[in-house]
Amino acid sequence: SQRSADRTPCTQRILEAEIPRVVIAWREPPFFVADCVGVEQLAEAGVAVVELPELAESARAANSHLGLS
Repeated sequence: SQRSADRTPCTQRILEAEIPRVVIAWREPPFFVADCVGVEQLAEAGVAVVELPELAESARAANSHLGLS
């Protein structure tokens, strides 16, 4: 993913740390990244990615101050 801010992507950090499993509630919105492909990159590298869509609304609510949809 290409971050809006000049920072190292989480995907790269996860791969460098050799973390075997990642759990997410929802994918990053364009507010943070131009093209969210981190999940695909992690999966291609053999990282188990678990998405819990039932927690997406709670995750959005915790970040409501950012004006995300």
